[in-house]
Amino acid sequence: MNQKKMLSALEIAKISCDIESDGVSFYNDAADAVSDPEMKSLFETLSEKEFQHLNTFRKLYAELDEKMGGAESAAEYLFDDEITQYLKVISEGLIFLTGDDLKAWFREPYSAKEALNMALSVEKHSILFYTEIASFNLFAQSQAILKGIIEEEKSHVIMIGQMIRGME
Repeated sequence: MNQKKMLSALEIAKISCDIESDGVSFYNDAADAVSDPEMKSLFETLSEKEFQHLNTFRKLYAELDEKMGGAESAAEYLFDDEITQYLKVISEGLIFLTGDDLKAWFREPYSAKEALNMALSVEKHSILFYTEIASFNLFAQSQAILKGIIEEEKSHVIMIGQMIRGME
């Protein structure tokens, strides 16, 4: 195994792109699955936020890749296959349902509160995941990126939590 035990900002940007892309799909499907206008609006808003995050990470990845000269060998050197694979495995389907699991979940009739609780759960998992990524990292730039992501995800938890409390 490579001795590198930290994630580079490039790795974080790549992993985050994958997660945010899953989030866009999840919230788009959630918006399509609910009939309540307020719920639909919330899920559309969350999808837009995930899409904004995705674009931010795509831009960051491109900037970092350009700073490295776009060299494949430089990108390969910066990626620790074992850590990247570990994070990919724990992120797939843990944060946002994907593929057939996502389609199956939204085929069932769920109440607005159940859908909100599912959204709350995925946002909490994303905070835990990004916190786990931070444990692999000592780079100041990467830590700053992660801190911003975690704060944004916390704002989603608060927004969803307020909607749930409003239903009680």
